[in-house]
Amino acid sequence: MNSMYQRAQNDLGAAQAQAEAEAAEEAAEEAEYVCDLLGRDKLELPIFYDWEYLEGRVPTPGLLPMTECAVAFCEAVRDRGYTPGVYFNQDYGHNYLDLRELTEYTLWLAEYGDIPGLPYLYHMVQYTDSGSVSGIEGPVDLDLLFIDE
Repeated sequence: MNSMYQRAQNDLGAAQAQAEAEAAEEAAEEAEYVCDLLGRDKLELPIFYDWEYLEGRVPTPGLLPMTECAVAFCEAVRDRGYTPGVYFNQDYGHNYLDLRELTEYTLWLAEYGDIPGLPYLYHMVQYTDSGSVSGIEGPVDLDLLFIDE
């Protein structure tokens, strides 16, 4: 299993799986791995699929069925009773993912700057990787979650 797992230790409870699947079957296995790590923990936010480029394993994301991998991951997460989502940056959203195939999942865009330039519906945006939070040393990612009340 080549998947790394991160668990947010906060009141919202979210999980982000930094994946490197090369095929849909492998992405589903990564989802199972993350869900197994969670056990019966309940989360307020989705488990996000986050495909990461790892030098040497895959020469370019353009050689991958990235959308199919994201769908396989999300469906495996949903089958285990969790809410699935997909984390991506502007480059992946424009060039490697077919966002039309991902509309039933929570979408989390990473795009740094004042105004996101990706003209698409997303539910969260990560707007910096150089934020600060009291009690945490060093820079941290900062995000906005858009919710209906």
